[in-house]
Amino acid sequence: MFRKKSILFLFVFVLIVGVSAGVWAGNLEPSEPPGATMKPLDQIEPRTALIPGPVPIGADYRVLIQEPGTYYLTADITVNFRHAVKITASNVTLDMNGFRLYSSWTPPTLQNQDFDGIHIADGCENIEIRNGSIVSDTAEGRKGFRYGVYAAETSCCIRLSNIRVIGSRREGIWLGGVGSQVNGCTVCRNGAGIYAGHKNTIQFCCVSENTTEDIASIYGITVGNSGRIVGNQVFKNGTDGSGCTVGILAGEGSVVKENVVRENGENCSGYVEGIYVGIGSVVADCTVTGNGMLVSDSIGIWAAKGVSVLNCDVSNNGFCAQNSSVGIFAMECCTLKNNVVYSNGFGCGICLGIYAPFYCLLDGNAAYEQTENIYTNTGCVLGLNMTP
Repeated sequence: MFRKKSILFLFVFVLIVGVSAGVWAGNLEPSEPPGATMKPLDQIEPRTALIPGPVPIGADYRVLIQEPGTYYLTADITVNFRHAVKITASNVTLDMNGFRLYSSWTPPTLQNQDFDGIHIADGCENIEIRNGSIVSDTAEGRKGFRYGVYAAETSCCIRLSNIRVIGSRREGIWLGGVGSQVNGCTVCRNGAGIYAGHKNTIQFCCVSENTTEDIASIYGITVGNSGRIVGNQVFKNGTDGSGCTVGILAGEGSVVKENVVRENGENCSGYVEGIYVGIGSVVADCTVTGNGMLVSDSIGIWAAKGVSVLNCDVSNNGFCAQNSSVGIFAMECCTLKNNVVYSNGFGCGICLGIYAPFYCLLDGNAAYEQTENIYTNTGCVLGLNMTP
């Protein structure tokens, strides 16, 4: 009897709770379709489309950005004798949106030739440009932009990413100021590669086949003092050039790390250096090979006073150089550790693997297949190095 009453009580309780829950919940059908829950892109990052319009008479640009903000291209831009895009404001982001800036003209001409793909004016800072191409047509003697991207020496904090620059008459990228970064760009078949002033970073770029008779010395990548050059591919620059060729040039106190520098300066008329670094710099984990073929003089890595060269592979530079070839040329007070230096200067009269004459520390290096594998002199400290 007790059990029957308990079951009846439980049934009634569940029925009451279920009815009450339905009353409290109200109408479960939606009154209207659900709305969007995410903000559109123009609310998250307001952007302005750049649509080329009529150009004022005498203007040196096709498109002008003169106010801070975020902008994007909506089409390719073809232009001669004026900048494709000129930026005169700070705090600007330009998304090229996969489009192309293009120039092609046939010399001679009396018109203005000092025009660039993107020209950043004096004093501008905090500029970002990404995701596009800047192309000059160089076929059959034609010419194009002066620089692909140009930023004046008084500009600073410029960031370039995923830009492809092809065929410019001078450097593909020229950044004169400090605190800038070039990341993941391709710079190919320009007069020279990338130039950046002091305290700038060049990383994960491909810099290749840049050369011209109009520039006396060809540089793949150049940074000033306290620069960082990391993870780049630098190859076949300065071929048949009219002067000297340097794959990577870095000023004092710089870090040059994890780069591949190969086949630069073949048959150019001057000397060739794969990597040149200033006082107190560090060169680490780089591969320097095949530079300076058929030239007068070749050096794989040229290290100024107090430089550390660590864990580098330096090989096959200076093939058949007319005068001399050196794998690593170190000035005084350098540290050379765990480098592999071999087969530099094949067919050359004077070929040295490591040349470190004054007050240097050498340890853990392997050098072979040069006329003299390791040369040291006054005050050097030698650890365990391997030579035949």
